[in-house]
Amino acid sequence: MRGRIAVIGLLAGLLGSCGGLTGRASPPAWAATLPEGMAVEGDLTVRPEEREHPALELRFPWANARSSLGWGGVHLWARPAVDHVSVSAIVDAPAAASRWAACDEAILRIDGREVRVPARYVGRPMSDGQGHYDAVQLDLDVLQLRKIALGRELSGHICGDPFALAPGQRDTLGRFVRWFDAIAVPEQHGDAPYFREVGPDLRALPTEHDGDDELIAG
Repeated sequence: MRGRIAVIGLLAGLLGSCGGLTGRASPPAWAATLPEGMAVEGDLTVRPEEREHPALELRFPWANARSSLGWGGVHLWARPAVDHVSVSAIVDAPAAASRWAACDEAILRIDGREVRVPARYVGRPMSDGQGHYDAVQLDLDVLQLRKIALGRELSGHICGDPFALAPGQRDTLGRFVRWFDAIAVPEQHGDAPYFREVGPDLRALPTEHDGDDELIAG
């Protein structure tokens, strides 16, 4: 009985820290134009068994008054089982015409400390001819993401446009980092986060030290 109460308490704490059922923060005004089903705090997808394609993907919107939509998007992905360091990201902000073509870096401030991240332009005209998909790709690492997730404040400029994390996004980013660490180190699968996103129970996956018929003890 005590174990069940402890699990319920941990789950309640997780929901509260991520803007769950209790104390959920009101969405910012710019989020009123987001498509149905797009959460401000982000959408995290986890595929622990994946090797060829990204095992982790995170998408979330960000406020951008200069975008034709009033917001842009951030897409993070990683393959921690084969690359224990790298995280790729595409940041976009659709507009009437290209504004970011000459952009070659993003400037992030993590708790007041400035970090410059090289950027590669990957934008293109929209197929319907109604505007331009302005976007840059950033090459990050999990250490930078860990500092952002654990820090008190993230702000900066993406190709000159001001950027900041919205409430709840830091918590989702923290889950991304914890999953990265769990997948990157197979020996620690048994200590992976107890909450689930997508994929099989990590505790039921064999390790390289187990026999063919043996499973990790729960």
